[in-house]
Amino acid sequence: MIKKIKLSKVEDYLDKNLKRNHLSLGFDVAVHTTGVALLRSTNDFLVVEHTHKLITPKEAIEEKAQDIFTSQLDDYKNKIVQEYSLNSVVIENCFFGMNVKTLKALARCSGLARDRFKPIATECYYKYPKEIRKIINCNTHKLKGNDLKKCIVDYINDALELELKYKDHDLADAFACALTGLVEYGI
Repeated sequence: MIKKIKLSKVEDYLDKNLKRNHLSLGFDVAVHTTGVALLRSTNDFLVVEHTHKLITPKEAIEEKAQDIFTSQLDDYKNKIVQEYSLNSVVIENCFFGMNVKTLKALARCSGLARDRFKPIATECYYKYPKEIRKIINCNTHKLKGNDLKKCIVDYINDALELELKYKDHDLADAFACALTGLVEYGI
């Protein structure tokens, strides 16, 4: 456990009701640094169980990069199934924003994450970033690029009383995904 916060405080900040006694895993899948966050709710608290990063070296080319990602994903899944029984898995859906090569890599990695975690969770969803932000009431005012990343990091820090740095935007996005899985009637 990293942190424990009153559930009512998080609900007040998000202006949303959260599911009780629920375990939600969020994935921000990226080509080089995939952020993962695990949140658990009890009747009274929201618990940040842990965070994790899957790192693929920038110099790794397509198939090799996918093999590295898959190996890390399998190791992580094996660890999770020994400790937890997941209710929700929310994976940030890939979108076309850079180039086709990047989109293909993201789609492959997102599919691998879903393939590994859907069988061990009660529910598993892909959600686009805008959907995620809407569900958790994170209004980014049409920001883009670094300003958008900073806004999300600040929002997650305030909502969960964390101290993520701006360079940890992948973890902030993973927390947003995990929170989406906890929002009552959010999915």
